[in-house]
Amino acid sequence: MDRLIPYSTDVYNAIISDHNLSLWPLQVFVVVLCLSVIGLARRGGANNVAFMILAVFWIWYGVHFHITTYATINRAAHYFGYAFIIQGVAIALWTFWTRGQFVKPQHRVWVWAGIGLIISAAVLHPLLLTAMNAPITYAEIPGVMPMPTAALTLGVLFLMPQRFALWLLVIPVTWSLWDGMSAWTLGQNLSLILPCIVVIAAFCWIMKTLSNHGSSVR
Repeated sequence: MDRLIPYSTDVYNAIISDHNLSLWPLQVFVVVLCLSVIGLARRGGANNVAFMILAVFWIWYGVHFHITTYATINRAAHYFGYAFIIQGVAIALWTFWTRGQFVKPQHRVWVWAGIGLIISAAVLHPLLLTAMNAPITYAEIPGVMPMPTAALTLGVLFLMPQRFALWLLVIPVTWSLWDGMSAWTLGQNLSLILPCIVVIAAFCWIMKTLSNHGSSVR
């Protein structure tokens, strides 16, 4: 695993800090946008806007951070960037393909799970990472950093179950596993929380989907 992460914690934090400073104060607008997604995802045709916001986040991050910035310390970052761009394009295409579909979730547990994931990604995760006297420039938010973007994506999908496609989980969950292993290797224990939440939530949804499919077959 160490061979796959050719940098130290200090180097990684410096990259994150420089990245955040280069975008400031865009982060304030992004947080507000993320929280507005909760309302958009619950309002008929407006949920198309929520999906497109996700698509822009994935494409923007793939280009602006992975390919442009992260690649300076990790050669694999170019491939990460391509994967993020593919995810963004896939979400955009799926938005167009399912644009006429909208059914509110039947179970409140998934609504609250989605809202919880979105708030965790946009507010709680960045606050948690700065709670241990770390500089505010280390904060990670959706659209600016990958892990919160993956959590935001899962949260939005939970709010729109009839437009939920399991294949849309492949890249977010794969990234969550990678991010969690990276955090473990670098000794960033607090950064393990959000990846674990995303993987567990995705697993629960997959099991629910398979259970429903099995019941319909019977």
